[in-house]
Amino acid sequence: MKPIPLSLEKSLAGNAMARGLEAGLFPVSQLQPLLAAAGANDRLTRIFRKFVNHWDYLDHQNWMEGTIAGSQQRRRVLYRVLGIDEGLCEAINAAFPCSPLLDPTIIAEEHEQWYTTEIEAGHSYYMDEYLEQLTERQNFPEKSAKALEIASREIVSRLSDPTRKEAYQTKGLVVGYVQSGKTSNFAGVIARAADAGYRLIIVLGGTINILRDQTQFRLDRDVVGFEMVDDDYDGIADTDKFLRHGARPSELGYFDWQRLTGPKYDYKELKRGIDALEFERRDLGKPFFHPDNLHPSKARLIVIKKSPPIMKKVISDLKKIKSKLEDIPALIIDDESDQASINTLHPTLAGRQKRTATNGRIVELLGLLPRAQYVGYTATPYANVFINPADAEDLFPKDYVLSLPKPDSYMGPQEFLKSYVDDGDEQFSPQTHPYIRSVEGADEKEENLLKAIDSYLLAGALKLYREQEDKELRFRHHTMLVHHSPFKIVHDEVAELVNDTIANGGYRSGPGLRRLKDLFENDVRIVSQKEAPDLPFPSDFEDLRKHIGTCYARVFADGGPCIILNGDHKDDEPNFEAQNVWKIVIGGAKLSRGYTIEGLTVSYFRRTSSVADTMMQFGRWFGYRSGYNDLVRLYIGTDESFGKETLNLYEAFSAMSLDEIDFRKELERYAKLDEKITPKQIPPLVSSHLLLPTAKNKMFNAKLEYENLGGRYLEKGVAPKIGSSQKNNFESFVNFLETCDFGEGKRNLEFDGSAFDAYVAISPKTYVIELLRSLQWPSTSQSPVGALIEFLEGRIIDPEIDDIAIIVPQLVRSPQGNIDIGGHSFSVAHRARVDATRYGVFSEPRHRPVANYISGGKADGEAGDLVKALKKPRRGAMLIYPVIDKNKEIAATGMIAHNATFGFAFHLPNNSHHDTLAKFGVREQHKSSEVVVANAG
Repeated sequence: MKPIPLSLEKSLAGNAMARGLEAGLFPVSQLQPLLAAAGANDRLTRIFRKFVNHWDYLDHQNWMEGTIAGSQQRRRVLYRVLGIDEGLCEAINAAFPCSPLLDPTIIAEEHEQWYTTEIEAGHSYYMDEYLEQLTERQNFPEKSAKALEIASREIVSRLSDPTRKEAYQTKGLVVGYVQSGKTSNFAGVIARAADAGYRLIIVLGGTINILRDQTQFRLDRDVVGFEMVDDDYDGIADTDKFLRHGARPSELGYFDWQRLTGPKYDYKELKRGIDALEFERRDLGKPFFHPDNLHPSKARLIVIKKSPPIMKKVISDLKKIKSKLEDIPALIIDDESDQASINTLHPTLAGRQKRTATNGRIVELLGLLPRAQYVGYTATPYANVFINPADAEDLFPKDYVLSLPKPDSYMGPQEFLKSYVDDGDEQFSPQTHPYIRSVEGADEKEENLLKAIDSYLLAGALKLYREQEDKELRFRHHTMLVHHSPFKIVHDEVAELVNDTIANGGYRSGPGLRRLKDLFENDVRIVSQKEAPDLPFPSDFEDLRKHIGTCYARVFADGGPCIILNGDHKDDEPNFEAQNVWKIVIGGAKLSRGYTIEGLTVSYFRRTSSVADTMMQFGRWFGYRSGYNDLVRLYIGTDESFGKETLNLYEAFSAMSLDEIDFRKELERYAKLDEKITPKQIPPLVSSHLLLPTAKNKMFNAKLEYENLGGRYLEKGVAPKIGSSQKNNFESFVNFLETCDFGEGKRNLEFDGSAFDAYVAISPKTYVIELLRSLQWPSTSQSPVGALIEFLEGRIIDPEIDDIAIIVPQLVRSPQGNIDIGGHSFSVAHRARVDATRYGVFSEPRHRPVANYISGGKADGEAGDLVKALKKPRRGAMLIYPVIDKNKEIAATGMIAHNATFGFAFHLPNNSHHDTLAKFGVREQHKSSEVVVANAG
């Protein structure tokens, strides 16, 4: 497209012809009614979306009049330039609402402003090529490409100037989401950094070969380009989608890449080929980092597995070359930087720090290259921010922590945990949870593994049906994940069970087809109508019969339905670039970090872990599911053996989701302060609802002395064990609820198309403070409400809260029983204790938006009349849940009160004290500049 908009008619004609359609298929005179009638996946919608997105997120042009990308102001200027009438403008806005870009959140030290607009404009060849590669060949959305462009600019600007005389080494951390496209982001950083002058790029591509291979392929395809990969991909990948320069870039006036690793080979000691690592100088009178030498020289790319022996080879060769290592601007990208890179040996404050092997090699590499910049990437940053910052050689992100915004269309923990109703009965049916299905007991039970396989085969048939009905929908891969254990012997056993289950499933005869028809009518149709009403869906199961046979045949082709992904089955690793993959993938460690399983639709997951970051990384089902988001299912264990206890994996993921949301919101809040915090002050912002955030919790000598809790959501799982403290808390809540005026009884609260019954009252703030002060907590735990009490009392600032809406949600069915208080009967919910002093999560996903809205939070949906009436300035909201431990059966109804706990959560309104978010202090005044390690367990 040209930098100035063509007429609307010509733009639409061009977009239609690019899709092989007639130029005049959508006449401008009929656009308004056509857009109003079009579904989200109609051809017109797709053409127009691409057209609008291009101009919404294009780099600034003179005609844009300084408007912000994705803003309504940008649209108005565009409409005026195109001469579009008001009626059509309204139709376009209704079909394609404006969506401003979200900037990354940055916690950082001050940095040198070297990466100017002029430098970027003068050295942007590979970044420009990369962005075009993404949008034109990889179908990357324009908005996502713009967000990547902005984030990569922020990161590179925080590296050291590669041409500066004095060497300076920065260390930073980029926080993404699991399976959200972090590789695409660091590929952009590599392209931009190479343009700026970085000439040695080392990517630590995870700890397993398939992840390293996958990373190498993507960088070769999207950054390096076809002309410089030799014949490495002959026969193993489709090179049609590779970046094409037209000639070697050095012939076009730019620099070339020299790769020292390839798609199937990691780094080998160079020996006689050591010259490949020499950095040539055109002007021998100037250092290599001088622009005259730097910009014409080749950039070296090394993508290695994060393995000490391999890193040792790189270090050994670097020590052999004649080039001055102190003159080489280098960039080290550490993918999955919270795995293996962290030094897990006890930190010391004096003498030489002992290091783990991998951490020691990374530190050695950084010591060898004074101009090296370290950028860690992870979706689970807790271990990184707990690194000892006093250890200057280690990998603490001293210069910046950058949190990427959540991408559009990304299915993450919040989407998977979506619920239409309360979780009290935990049936996980299509009427309650679109994506989650519970697994309890043996895999051989019909509702467990067999039903998951049924879901997989039915989803495959529906994908084939959609391809038939919509020629623009294509599903090259269709996969299922089975993840039980890290042990190889278990993988073999599970594969045998999967093969037997399919073989005896009756898919070619009556029993299997009857099950699939029942699943189609009573599960898939219900969810698809709610979650993807615009995608093609058959009116009758008979329309799927031929596609079921085709799907079955594809799954059984090429060696059977299963692929085992572990070290004993290296030859079975799927090549998603060279072939279509319709398989059930079984594995452990190789499925838990970074590796992308393309086309993943159904997951069967029963593996446990004691720490949140490890558990979150198991979530290979997170990601983008364009055209089949409604077919995705997660069959997850809800009663898994865990030492002497059991673990509900659904509740574990719920808790981790809250931890993740809390952490990112905290970063956003503190990033907006006029007086910025630094990365050293991040550790106290990490919370934990259920699992420990990471395996070893190392804490810098910093603490929060006071925090402005305005705008916060607060929920803690701490609860005393059954006994005197529990009885005290129960009585305190009974007394409090008896003072609440619940009117005539239960009210129906509606928000964003969902509704639930609840008792609702308005309580003075002082009554709530009195309740909180009366509560007792386990002796092993600090009061989880101490900071909240201090805030509500206004000891430092006025919290600007007068009263609090008390909301006690009620279950539709309450098999656990009810508690009668003050003339009202309150339903009791089941919740699982993690241990004697902690529950997982008390609140429900459907209830939090109501509390958030009432307390003045950002509304992501339409509120019902009663909810609107409850909203008022200076009002907070409190959710209260009477619960009993689901693992403890209560024989008699009268015993419920003796075993019940009251859980609660708060949504607090924003206040005007934006410059007083927190006050930081030190744990030990006489060690104000030292590290204090707090062992979390």
